[in-house]
Amino acid sequence: MESVLSGGIVERICREIESCSDTAALTSLVGVLGNVCRGIAGFRRSEEAKKKAKQPKEGKDEAEHTNEDNDSFSIFVRSGHALEMAKQTLLQLVSRMRTGKDDVEEEEGRRRTRLNQMVGGVLIEFFAETVGGGRAERVGAIEGRRQEREEEERRKAMEQAPIIPTAVWEPKLTSRVEGTKIISTTTSWVTIPLAAVLTEGVWLVEVKAGPVIGYALGFFRTPWDQDWSKCLGNDPNSVDYNKDGSFFHALGLKKCGKGDEWAAGDVVGVEVDMQQRRALFFKNGKRQPTIFTAIPPKVQVAVSLYEKNEASMELVTFKQLARTSFQTGADDKTVAW
Repeated sequence: MESVLSGGIVERICREIESCSDTAALTSLVGVLGNVCRGIAGFRRSEEAKKKAKQPKEGKDEAEHTNEDNDSFSIFVRSGHALEMAKQTLLQLVSRMRTGKDDVEEEEGRRRTRLNQMVGGVLIEFFAETVGGGRAERVGAIEGRRQEREEEERRKAMEQAPIIPTAVWEPKLTSRVEGTKIISTTTSWVTIPLAAVLTEGVWLVEVKAGPVIGYALGFFRTPWDQDWSKCLGNDPNSVDYNKDGSFFHALGLKKCGKGDEWAAGDVVGVEVDMQQRRALFFKNGKRQPTIFTAIPPKVQVAVSLYEKNEASMELVTFKQLARTSFQTGADDKTVAW
């Protein structure tokens, strides 16, 4: 027990947490650290209660009494240092978990959420046990305001300048990437997706058409169960906005309406709203009348190209929006997925 109270075990657990990168293992370590901290905090409460109630026993040797007090006080101080070490380790872990949190797979995202919940619970309990009532609430309020400021700054930055990744295409078949441009050299259809899987938020993707016989912009349910040599919109798990202005879903089994035709040099876009599960299409900034609703919870934006020689599409905009641009139009045609 003295090893626990003096910080030896806490130090070993903290070292394990600092060197560990596996989310599941970190969750277990945080659980163990929380239990150890609760034991230490219980000891400290007990010692504080003893000090208040303690009276020198009649006839007891004063030197012996002093030695006992010194030993108890030494352990009490070291246990406080152990709790402080645990707190700092957990706060550093929170900072680590924020890094790259948007670039993880769905299952890893769930594991990180569980870990963050556990860390938050231990920290709240820890603050309450070691620095007095009300501290946890103040810390939570300060952290909340900090997160709100960061979110507002992130939104402003995204609104001011689009994010244009240099290599977000996933080349398929004979296609290749050159900067923000995807180039296909196949003599038949090829569908090429962007790597980003959209699951939350509102996203705008715009591409500039190059000279090509046939092309389309759209998106599909992730994962897509079709051959990459198929055009978007030919199956129930994808939709597209074709160069002739037609909108396709399930190979025309659903009447999806028609918008403006587009050609080489035009910029066409799609706004994917994962909050409302809705998708809008644009030509040179003008919204098209067809609106897709009840879209799947996980989608990827893609283009389909057809050319006898070399075809290309260039990524112009890939950014998250603070809010949807949707406004009701007189000619709107809603198509449920």
